[in-house]
Amino acid sequence: KTVDKSIYANNHTSVKQKKHYRKFIDWSLIPSKYRIKYQESANDDHEGDPNLIKETKKALGPEISPLLVNDAQLAKSVPTYVLTVGHDRLRDEGFIYAGRLKRVGVKVVHNHY
Repeated sequence: KTVDKSIYANNHTSVKQKKHYRKFIDWSLIPSKYRIKYQESANDDHEGDPNLIKETKKALGPEISPLLVNDAQLAKSVPTYVLTVGHDRLRDEGFIYAGRLKRVGVKVVHNHY
C-alpha cells in the first residue's frame, strides 16, 4: 500500500482525530453544482495506521492545514485569496475554506475557474 492510498482511505488519522476534524468540513459550502452526494465515511471508526498517523501529524497542523482549525483561530487570518479550478484535487476544500473564512468575517476573494 502506498502512502497516497492510505491517506485517501483516511488511514492517517485516529478515530479521535476523525471526530475532531469532521466538524470543520461543512459540505454545504460547496456549490451544489460541484457537490457530489456526500456520504459519511465508512471508516470513521477505524483507528488508522499508527505509523502513518505519527508521520502525518505535522501535516494536520494549522500551518499546513488551515481548514482544520476552529473558528476563533480562523478569524485571526489575514485577508485571503483562494484560487480553485475545475479538476483541482483540493477544489472542494478551497470552497469550504473560503466559505468558513467569510463566515467568521475574514475578507476573502475566491476565484474558481
